[in-house]
Amino acid sequence: MKKVLTLSIVSILIILNFSGCKVNKPEKTGTITSWIRTYNAGLCNLLEVEDGFLVVGFVKSSKDKQNNFLLMKLDSKGNEQWARAFREEGADSTYIRDISETASKGFIVTGSFGVAKVDSNGNMEWSKKFARSSILSVYPNENGRFTVLSATSFSTALINPFVTEISLDGTLNKFNFVKQFLAPIEPFNKFSKTSDGGYIISGPYDEQSSFIAKLNSDGEVSGGCNYIKDYATKYLNYTASNVDEETTKAIVSSLDIQSVPVKIEESSVQVNSTLICDKSLKKVIILQVDSSEISVNGAKKSIDTKPVMKDGAILIPAEEVLKVLVATMSFDKNNAKGTIIFQDRTIEFWVGKNGYKINDANINTFDPLHPNAVPEIAESAVLLPLRFFKDAIGCKTDFDSKTRIITIIYPAS
Repeated sequence: MKKVLTLSIVSILIILNFSGCKVNKPEKTGTITSWIRTYNAGLCNLLEVEDGFLVVGFVKSSKDKQNNFLLMKLDSKGNEQWARAFREEGADSTYIRDISETASKGFIVTGSFGVAKVDSNGNMEWSKKFARSSILSVYPNENGRFTVLSATSFSTALINPFVTEISLDGTLNKFNFVKQFLAPIEPFNKFSKTSDGGYIISGPYDEQSSFIAKLNSDGEVSGGCNYIKDYATKYLNYTASNVDEETTKAIVSSLDIQSVPVKIEESSVQVNSTLICDKSLKKVIILQVDSSEISVNGAKKSIDTKPVMKDGAILIPAEEVLKVLVATMSFDKNNAKGTIIFQDRTIEFWVGKNGYKINDANINTFDPLHPNAVPEIAESAVLLPLRFFKDAIGCKTDFDSKTRIITIIYPAS
């Protein structure tokens, strides 16, 4: 059953648009006014500013009918003060994703063109992009700079979100994290910062549904859910050549955007959701004694430290396996002590000593069949007995003595 929408906030612009754009809700201040207008352009983002609203969207060029991205300044009653359309030079279509206001009343915008700075009158000051990357969201920092959330793809199967800080001239200052998602999708529709310092992402899951995943401040999926369907996080070694800075030009023109009143009706809908914590998604890790190669679900890469056999026991380069399982390991060289954080477990061990702790519970030996098997250091890497990954982590482990191939599967069931 439909009902007429009642307006009761300062100023509101209702836009029915399902292109994944974000609307920033204005806060309630001062005298309450209400109005609804429609505009002959696609509008997908609304930002309340000191004397009105900054609206962003898209509009087709009168010359070639290609989409340009639109910036339009409205007063508090919705009347147009100025409008600008921009398109990246050489691009068939240009669209915008997010916007944030600067201290100088200008704006930082992100979109298919990269990231750009626009002054308070809508004039483009500069625009830049990160090579092979899609810039998604932008947030102001207390230091006057901006945090930019982006995604880049280094292969056809992997989407890599990263967070970096930029200054007001578009200079890269630092990377907060670069993470890799095994995801058979295009870069995420939405990638936003949350109040607890983490991030939330959403995107298409299949033709009829979408997914939402919550990340912590390090860009990881944490808690009891090890894998969210195909969206398993793991570390990515960032190198400067993977993501760099390029300059792009934008074409600027003015548009006359007319507005007319419109009625809008609202109806209630029910949306069903399912937690897609998929324990059946396995990680199959294959190594070989004295081989500098690791295979994860069939994808191979080189590793710096090789597995070894000593007194009949197999010792594994711990960090290589733990990264795949989204576990973290720290090592105190002064005390030769290692600490592993995995789900709800804190595991402590000491190089050269037998036994370890899981949440303060003592485990007397690493491998009952090989009592001399203890953690070692080789080539600055920590080696742990293979049996440890079965008993402490919950993996299924196997060793073929003929081929000397090691198989580690998680989860074991």
